[in-house]
Amino acid sequence: MDNVDLSKLSREEKLALLDAVEEKKRRLMNKRDNYVPNAGQIKVHSSDKRVRAVFSGNGSGKTALGVNEAIAAALGWNPWLKAHTPVPASVAVVLDKPEKIEKTWIPEIKKWYPLDVKQLEKRGKPYYSAINFPNG
Repeated sequence: MDNVDLSKLSREEKLALLDAVEEKKRRLMNKRDNYVPNAGQIKVHSSDKRVRAVFSGNGSGKTALGVNEAIAAALGWNPWLKAHTPVPASVAVVLDKPEKIEKTWIPEIKKWYPLDVKQLEKRGKPYYSAINFPNG
């Protein structure tokens, strides 16, 4: 069903196709790995401080930690503290190069959250500077 001429489908067939696509997305999400923080990440996730900074070597999980913290804040639930958080939330991420947003952060977000490109905004910048989650 890769090359379907939508103009030839009835309304019911289009709705059925849409349902099939949504089901495929749901199944892919269910196949995703669950984020399991390492010992260093747990310390950061377990902190109730409003501002937290992480400085560590390559491959230590800084991006995964930051992405999962941002997703938790955006969704309004901190699974490590088992607490609701206010939404909408603002999360500031400091990177040394804006190119890392598209090369590193966006792919990492997609590992853990079903990000739709329509959620991304550049807001006048040459790189993505905001992500809008469905809850605000």
